[in-house]
Amino acid sequence: MESISLTKLTPPEGSSSTKSILWLNKLSNRTLTKDIDTHCSWVEADEFDLSNKRKQIAETDPIEKMKQYMNTAQSIKKLHTLLSDVKNSLSDDACTEIINAKSDYIKKKKAADEDVKKVFEGLPLDGVGSDSWKLLWEQARSFSEKKHAYLNETFPYTSTDSNCVLCHQPLSAEAHGRLNSFESYVKASLNKQAKTAEEHYATLLKAVKEIPNESTLALHFNSNGCRIRGRKAI
Repeated sequence: MESISLTKLTPPEGSSSTKSILWLNKLSNRTLTKDIDTHCSWVEADEFDLSNKRKQIAETDPIEKMKQYMNTAQSIKKLHTLLSDVKNSLSDDACTEIINAKSDYIKKKKAADEDVKKVFEGLPLDGVGSDSWKLLWEQARSFSEKKHAYLNETFPYTSTDSNCVLCHQPLSAEAHGRLNSFESYVKASLNKQAKTAEEHYATLLKAVKEIPNESTLALHFNSNGCRIRGRKAI
């Protein structure tokens, strides 16, 4: 009968207390086959792990490699934050809030527009109460109260000797009443509610994060060495 030569393995220094070496030292003719299969199985994950460890051992500058890994991890974290912010800003709850805010603004704006029609119906010019008119009115207020015309006087200044801050013509009694009615409208509850609703709606829209375009995503993926749909990002 042909003899079989067995050689006792000497474990590498520092590994004598590992799980594998402790089991190996207990190996005998009474060891069960299933125990051998359990401890000696080798799967693809083991091969991958071994390959990585060999690369680590062969690394000429492990400190520099560690820095690269840390930079990659930081870059991935930034990408995760970017995409998470976009996702959260477009969540079902966020979109529902935006839709409700828009609906509330439209409803209150309609009520304010109907109110201004009732108050200023019959005026010689259309557009009183519109956004452009309100902008003109506020500029007139600033010119009157803070800059030049009637400093420290409440706008609109309609004393007997006052002039219109826009056309610089003397104000008639009818013009006095009209300016005061304009100011009453601007400060009215319905108009304020519409403005508050509009500002709330605009704030919600501003909070929506811009979806990164393909170039931005490709830049992030390439810096991480990742692939998009099985190919290198470009």
